Amino acid sequence: MRARPWLFLLAAAAVVAAGTAAADPVGRYLYVSPMAGYTIFDGDFAWPGAHPLTDDLYAGGRLGYQLGPRWAVELAGGYTPTGEDVQGGYEASFVDVAGDIVFSPWASRGGGPYLFAGMGAGRLSVVGTEAGNVELDQGLLEGGGGLKLWLTDAIGVRLEARVAHWLPRESEGAPSVNYFTLTGGLTFALGARGRDTDGDGVPDSRDKCAATPKGATVDKKGCPSDTDGDAVLDGIDQCADTPRGCAVDARGCPTDADGDGVCDGLDQCADTPPGLKADEKGCPIELVEREVELMDTGRIRLQNINFDTGKATLKPESFAPLDVVGALLSQWPTLRIEIGGHTDDVGGAAANRRLSLARAQSVLDYLTGKYPVSDATRFTAKGYGEDRPVVPNVNDGNRAQNRRVEFTVLNREVLVKEIERRRLLRQGETAPADTTATP
Repeated sequence: MRARPWLFLLAAAAVVAAGTAAADPVGRYLYVSPMAGYTIFDGDFAWPGAHPLTDDLYAGGRLGYQLGPRWAVELAGGYTPTGEDVQGGYEASFVDVAGDIVFSPWASRGGGPYLFAGMGAGRLSVVGTEAGNVELDQGLLEGGGGLKLWLTDAIGVRLEARVAHWLPRESEGAPSVNYFTLTGGLTFALGARGRDTDGDGVPDSRDKCAATPKGATVDKKGCPSDTDGDAVLDGIDQCADTPRGCAVDARGCPTDADGDGVCDGLDQCADTPPGLKADEKGCPIELVEREVELMDTGRIRLQNINFDTGKATLKPESFAPLDVVGALLSQWPTLRIEIGGHTDDVGGAAANRRLSLARAQSVLDYLTGKYPVSDATRFTAKGYGEDRPVVPNVNDGNRAQNRRVEFTVLNREVLVKEIERRRLLRQGETAPADTTATP
């Protein structure tokens, strides 16, 4: 067999295809494959004379229908002008056509090998014999294999080796022989879909973001978007207008651990007690007011702390205002605080002092139990009874004002320094560290 330059071109095309293989087409589709190559005839085939046919170039094509990723049916045909037999004085040409079943056992995204088998017919036409022009029509059994390598999701390279078994039936001198064709060409998928691995509607060949989560909306390049910037992609995000900076759950909806209406991430007071109204920063309005009271007066006065009558047992409605104080004092860890209990003038003075001390201690126990950062050594509980009324005990309204709990700063100088330090920080200045030890 003579070497042909096109064999090297086909080999080079196969190498290029292997290095640039794209996603293969998917679904059912029609394909067309123009092929060119070389036919090798059996040396025993010497019909109609004594000289064998000449090996020569081949031109043909394949028309097929892909039924799925592994199976296809196709019609294959080709033509070989075998040249002139000078000694025999005649010219011959060969045409064959067959129907094949094609099986791709290891189909992959970039293509892969395939096998085929089928039946058909061949015609050998001879011009210039002593008997004139003659034709020999015979049946063919054929099979072989090849390799498809997809350059895009619609165009690929196809290399193939085919063997046909000639079945003589009509003429003496036409033995049962095999002939071979080695071919290569392009294959075009008509009506196929490009593979879309991540299911975002953009074929892999054009998808610049190949691992898009299911359900996310994408642009024409296959890349998802996140309009509100909450790290949950559009299409998956069930709360599409989340404010910037909010923490969100897996659905893209803002979380609000303390239920104050300000989302986590923007909430500057993350443990707002239930039932308290918060400002735009998420801080309880009452906490802000109490902090102002603490900085202005060095004291917080609560007149809505209720106990069981004649006892030191806190009533549930007292928890919310105490939570405000607990959260506030946790932010001022260097302050030493006296918790003072006060009563009205109902009952004996000594009994009221004991009761007020017990109630002050009950408040201290609540705060240190719920707010561990509130070190008990920072606090002192004291009962004043009826000794320090804020208004005269002349009526029920005044007596209600005198029944109170006060949180008084004992180290006022530390409070003053801390207020100044925080003021400088807000102004962007360097504030000196507070090295005052808390006894």
